Amino acid sequence: MPLIAEAKQGKDFEIPKEGTVQATLAEVRDLGLVDTVYNGVAKKTHKVMFRWQLAELDSEKQPKRVYERFTLSLHEKSGLYKRIKGLFGKEPPQSLDLEKLVGTNTNLVIVHNENKKDPAKPYANIAATLKLSPGTPKLEIVAIPKKDEVKAAVAASLKSNAITEANPITDEDIPF
Repeated sequence: MPLIAEAKQGKDFEIPKEGTVQATLAEVRDLGLVDTVYNGVAKKTHKVMFRWQLAELDSEKQPKRVYERFTLSLHEKSGLYKRIKGLFGKEPPQSLDLEKLVGTNTNLVIVHNENKKDPAKPYANIAATLKLSPGTPKLEIVAIPKKDEVKAAVAASLKSNAITEANPITDEDIPF
């Protein structure tokens, strides 16, 4: 069977509509040290990413997603501090295991911002968080396979064609 490589464009993710939408924090990912520039000074900063799954579905009936990146700091002026305070209505502790926040349900206020590289493709940002109304059912996290899991599934499917004594290469397997 031929293996043909083609130049493909990446998937265009559908951005959520502007306004208020229910969401659940589906993942907190440690991005490690990331190169940043602040006031013209380049440095490495420890960053984390929040992946929110929204109640709004895309054309493939999957929850739309919004991502946020924060410096890993709970200083009172940091974005992470402000986000956590907005989620719970009180100051976060001095030390907090961010993975314990996974599953948190809230309403997100989504705004669209202009993409300077491609004005035809705006992107969505979270402007604020709002508490859920009493009695609102919580959203469950929908599992989205990670690239590593997809690669493992492909590798497992390829093992069925592994070259072994019982399944040796023959002249019929050579394509020329």
